[in-house]
Amino acid sequence: QLLFLRAKFHERLPSSTAVLFVHALNCYGFAWDRRVTAEGVDLNRNFVDFSKPLPSNPGYEELAEHFVPADISEEGLKRAEAAFAAYQARHGELKLREARGSG
Repeated sequence: QLLFLRAKFHERLPSSTAVLFVHALNCYGFAWDRRVTAEGVDLNRNFVDFSKPLPSNPGYEELAEHFVPADISEEGLKRAEAAFAAYQARHGELKLREARGSG
């Protein structure tokens, strides 16, 4: 950002072009040196264009309640892990990763 301003790159842009600097979109990530927010969302990847149909992710829909379980007791977390293991046994590791990280 500083280089852009010091070098006056903005003066080289067409008058119809604007530049918006977004500083610390993910304050939590900056503070904790993480890519994701406190909620585990990767803002660099998880922007949704709501003018288009939402992506389909049947695996996520099946496992959603286990990704962020309401019951975070030891027993609740064991149930979530068991659900992931069962899903992986049925569909494979790649499909589990896809369910966790896509759409």
